[in-house]
Amino acid sequence: MTEEQQQQFLELKLKEFTDKLADVAKEVITDVYCDYLPHVMTDTECNVSSQASSAIEGILAGRFTIEGDCIVAGGGNVRVWIANPFSQIATTIYMAAQDKIENLTIKELQTEVEILKQQLKEAYRHY
Repeated sequence: MTEEQQQQFLELKLKEFTDKLADVAKEVITDVYCDYLPHVMTDTECNVSSQASSAIEGILAGRFTIEGDCIVAGGGNVRVWIANPFSQIATTIYMAAQDKIENLTIKELQTEVEILKQQLKEAYRHY
């Protein structure tokens, strides 16, 4: 075998090897995308769903703490940090209705004062 024939033979074998390698790589990638990846995504989605449900149940049951501007719920190895919108919501509602709330409070107090005056008058009539 001449040197040129050896070179051609090696190039042919190298091409056969790369073609087979490409086929195997395509098969592996297909297996990963079609056979394994959907299960991984489903498992991840299940884990996230389970953690969210657990956090909501914990919050509704009162098993949470406030740390900074977050509500921290969950237990064991998983803790869920949720931005705490309640203080912002309460402040926004109060600021929007501050005059109404204060006026309502003043009116309630005035009504209660009038009721107490009437009760005092009634009580002193008997003496």
